Amino acid sequence: MAHLYYKQISIDHTKITENLSNFPVLVRLNSDNFDFGPTQNYGQDIRFSAQQTWAAESGYAYEIETFDRNGERADIWVKIPFISSETDTIFYLHYGDAELPDAQDSYSVWSSPYKIVNHFSSAFTHNSASGNYVSRVLNSPKRSSGIAGSGLFFDGASSNSCILYSGITDWESGRDKYTEPFSASCAIKKENYTIDGADIIGRNGPSGIYTSSFSWRIYQHDYSGIVFALLNAGGAYIESTSTYYTDIAGPNYKYITAVYDVSGVGPWNYFLKLYIDGILVDYKSKLSSEPVGFNS
Repeated sequence: MAHLYYKQISIDHTKITENLSNFPVLVRLNSDNFDFGPTQNYGQDIRFSAQQTWAAESGYAYEIETFDRNGERADIWVKIPFISSETDTIFYLHYGDAELPDAQDSYSVWSSPYKIVNHFSSAFTHNSASGNYVSRVLNSPKRSSGIAGSGLFFDGASSNSCILYSGITDWESGRDKYTEPFSASCAIKKENYTIDGADIIGRNGPSGIYTSSFSWRIYQHDYSGIVFALLNAGGAYIESTSTYYTDIAGPNYKYITAVYDVSGVGPWNYFLKLYIDGILVDYKSKLSSEPVGFNS
């Protein structure tokens, strides 16, 4: 293998608030920062490593989200073993070997604890993570640019314009039993507030992904509010955060993260946490016995 070229990439430590381990980093290439001329048509020769001279033992796992050689644009996710908050992290992109086969491995980039990762650059429902999970997109959205790579544009014509997942939580014997913690994240920007109660992202109930019931949902409430809620198989609310009002209409994206955290004290002791742009904005706990409304 003979890479003819390399490019040094630096991660500014002043942008990193704490040390990170095995963290997927987006490398965005364009005509201003990269020469696409020596590469293969689909980036098959692209490699990443910790060293200026390529060596397989120092190579990093990577996933090519998009690679447009003629348009001179690429988005590539690279799993960096350690990113320091004290000094800049340096790694290298290698390219220019016309004979190399493709070596990207998305499952290694998005390994456990990731369950499902959708980039929306090709198939809407493709899962780049190693978990055996599926997703479904409602109401035929259009592909658009996103905050990191590709995104989806929903026209807002229906309150059910959203992305549904199956498999994030643990369903035992048809019972709504949340036994494992999980988190779900997305970046959104709305152009208007025409629909109240619109779901943004959620997980379907145990009867299958093509049903209307959720086991959890992040949704828009009162036009400009965000709520994270748990529901039983019949669609009844078990618990939810308070409505947090934020300007999701932009002009900037809002990064929303919902966390379901199991306390470990008992199977029905849990916490709901809602984060907007990394800030905890609401927190609900359930420390009583089994919630009312769960199936027996």
